[in-house]
Amino acid sequence: MKTYCSTFATIGLCLGLLLQVLASPLKDLKVSGDTKWLLHLDLESFFSTRIGRFVNETLIASQKEQIQTDLKRDFDFDLDWKQIHSITAFGSDYQSQPDTAAVLLLQTGGALQAEFHQLLESKIDTGFGPLEILPIKSQIEHLYSIGGELYIALEPEGRFLLGKSRKQIEAAQQLLAKSQTRALEAEAFTHYPDLPNTIIFLAVADGLGELASVPPQARILQMSNGGRLAVCETDKSVLLQVELRTKDKKTSQQIHSVVQGMLSLVLLSNADERLTELAQAIEVSSGEAMVTLKLELPLERAMETLKRFSP
Repeated sequence: MKTYCSTFATIGLCLGLLLQVLASPLKDLKVSGDTKWLLHLDLESFFSTRIGRFVNETLIASQKEQIQTDLKRDFDFDLDWKQIHSITAFGSDYQSQPDTAAVLLLQTGGALQAEFHQLLESKIDTGFGPLEILPIKSQIEHLYSIGGELYIALEPEGRFLLGKSRKQIEAAQQLLAKSQTRALEAEAFTHYPDLPNTIIFLAVADGLGELASVPPQARILQMSNGGRLAVCETDKSVLLQVELRTKDKKTSQQIHSVVQGMLSLVLLSNADERLTELAQAIEVSSGEAMVTLKLELPLERAMETLKRFSP
């Protein structure tokens, strides 16, 4: 049982390290109109960038190879990573109960989905080791339960929906099928400035003030109404940009002061040369209802910095 569980745990870890729907670009992503938060990684765009290629070849190649080996050994399944085009996690609230859990959406190639579907069907009687595979009767044509704790829905055009709640998976499927709301049009995604076209990673959250408990070092988030973090690569630079939406100019100025103070502490501590260098490069600005933190590095310098942080 330990082997099978560790295989699925490793897959989850690698997906987290890599941490999307039609054709992968964000502009084509459909979500529920009441989406509160979203994490989005366009793998095709990511691995086409210099940063992405470096991360792939240096940081996660061994994990990907190990997962391929484990899946082949345990399930006789050949995983082609190139067929996983994008990964998106989203939810309509910040609760942790199973009936309000997040949904993970994978956009893959049709061939990979067909092969995985065949694998699931072949394991209905035997299961994945101790993990029982059950087909679920639902309005979703292909819905399965794995070990009674994970639900997987196979959707048209290579889409997978994964979650711990059947109710949530079915609700997400209905919303995605009917909704015409693009991610960039959802309420949580509006009111932010435009970004360069090559968006590698995007995290957006609305209603951050609703968070009941956050780590002390992150309590500044409770002063904002929402936030966005984006990582982009252009021909000449890498951009990491954080925007925090606020209710008014006074709150923006307060957050601005707190952030500047935190950066000053990093600079004064001289504890880590690499962190000091990054802190010096961060620009902080504020407006009527927005605070922006911007770190833009020339591509070559960003590559050198990343290498220094790599094992």
